[in-house]
Amino acid sequence: MKPMIQTSDGTLLTVTEFREQNSHIVFNGEVPSEELLQAIGASIVNTAPTDGEKGSSIILERNAELAETDWWGVSDRTMTTEQAAYRQALRDIPSQAGFPTNVTWPTKPEV
Repeated sequence: MKPMIQTSDGTLLTVTEFREQNSHIVFNGEVPSEELLQAIGASIVNTAPTDGEKGSSIILERNAELAETDWWGVSDRTMTTEQAAYRQALRDIPSQAGFPTNVTWPTKPEV
């Protein structure tokens, strides 16, 4: 995602939108300097999550899926091969080659 400019009132704008609303400032197609932004009461906001943030979010979702299927493995029940494979695939998500930007989620088997 492209960097956004946050105005002093909290509005997030793309560089193009900011340029259109502040036509008296020339950016030459570049993101304006910190000094210029400070002078007009704006700041750069990077709205794209980092890989670490993406990874943490995926792990939280994965953990929720595992917790939701914990009951499959209680002592008075036998987990099917598909259920065991699904849970293992969930645990293997952080090991996927594209993690965290390209994750393939396993298909949950029917109970």
